[in-house]
Amino acid sequence: PAHTRIRTGDFLISRANTLELVGACVLADRVSRPVFLSDKVLRLVMPEHIKSWMLLVLRSPLGRRQIEQHASGNQLSMRNLSQSNLKGLSVPMPSDDERSEIVRRTSELLAQADRIERAYKAVTTKITTLTPSLLAKAFRGELVPQDPNDEPAAKLLARLRTQPDSGSTNKPKRGRPRATRAKATGTDAP
Repeated sequence: PAHTRIRTGDFLISRANTLELVGACVLADRVSRPVFLSDKVLRLVMPEHIKSWMLLVLRSPLGRRQIEQHASGNQLSMRNLSQSNLKGLSVPMPSDDERSEIVRRTSELLAQADRIERAYKAVTTKITTLTPSLLAKAFRGELVPQDPNDEPAAKLLARLRTQPDSGSTNKPKRGRPRATRAKATGTDAP
């Protein structure tokens, strides 16, 4: 039915889910094909200029705390948020100008956080692929210019294998020397 079709700009909120996800909300953006509401999702109707603010508030710690307190049901796996409970949420409403500025600044910061996260993921991906190749180059001696007078590692290893293991039987003992026991003299101490 047409009234259940999701349209661009719809404010949607999960009315039933786990405690962590009940009340999860989204502002539908660029709906490109027919998508319909499920029985677990509510469409909240509100003035257009408030939608971004409501999204911000309901996703904030204040909003999440209220949603979790108002969610009902005794099953941890399925909590419910009724329309009347939604209407009971306390939403701060600053002036239009303040609201717009808060939404604008928050959007900028969230976009910056997304860029930083993408850059971090790209760097960690490069590190995981770079580390093995860096180690391989290090073992091949390709990280720094080689001194032509240096003996190649392969020859050095071969030479070390053929040399007798000098001094392996006369290894110094490690640790402290053992304490010696005094022999009994046969006289008892008084």
